[in-house]
Amino acid sequence: MNIYQVCRPRVEGLADKVYDISNAKNIGNGLYVVKEESNKVLVNRYGKIVLPMWMDKIGDFVGNYAEVVKDFKYNFINTRGQLVSQEWFDRMNDFIDGYARVKQNNKSTFLTNISFPLPSTTHQ
Repeated sequence: MNIYQVCRPRVEGLADKVYDISNAKNIGNGLYVVKEESNKVLVNRYGKIVLPMWMDKIGDFVGNYAEVVKDFKYNFINTRGQLVSQEWFDRMNDFIDGYARVKQNNKSTFLTNISFPLPSTTHQ
């Protein structure tokens, strides 16, 4: 059995726990989703917290990115488990040819695979 002590930052009431990642969802690139009640957290293959916040949804990797959802807002993580953008968006599409269309406050823009949003456009 693979049981690891998770060293968790003291953020949003997260407490130290022991997780059995053999039951966790492997989303690729050495990252796992651990579910506790209705919350999800991202850990690495050693059981250490990668993204220190609870998520409502953590998707599988498509290429180098996985979609994450928190409080009905969207973002991506890269293969190191880092958020691609500091902003959270109302809607988003997967990366295609290095770009992902995102929508925030009825304005669309594009994220690039080099992790920053392009100037906003008024597409709706």
